[in-house]
Amino acid sequence: STNESVGPSASILRQSIPHLGIFMKESAVVSDESGSSGDKESVSSVDKTQACTKGSKFAFTCSLIRALSNQKNPAVFFIDDLQWADPASLELVQQIAEDRDIHYRLCDICYRDDEALASQVPNMLKVMEGRGFSVQTIKLGPIERESANT
Repeated sequence: STNESVGPSASILRQSIPHLGIFMKESAVVSDESGSSGDKESVSSVDKTQACTKGSKFAFTCSLIRALSNQKNPAVFFIDDLQWADPASLELVQQIAEDRDIHYRLCDICYRDDEALASQVPNMLKVMEGRGFSVQTIKLGPIERESANT
């Protein structure tokens, strides 16, 4: 089940993203640092920031993607204008793309390399490539005036 795949983060995910109820049971529980568990009403007592940093800041997100994606229904991410992303968003994209336990996903990332902040994106992609991940780059030039519908 999705609840089992996501593990102890199920309640926090359901509270953060209410539409997950479609995929997850209402009776999800979460454990706090003391090992005691509570129902969805007591989730607010859990330090969500601290829980997210176990392993990585985005462990909940990655576990949810792992739980929901499969060969028949892969996760496909199309992220446009990444040159304007803040460092935390870039880190999230990198975590999703590099999580070796997410077997069925495709990340399509678009960015403008002429923007001031764009240097962060190519650096991130170089790091990923250095770690053995497949990175394919397609460089597009400006649209020619006669090609534009005016």
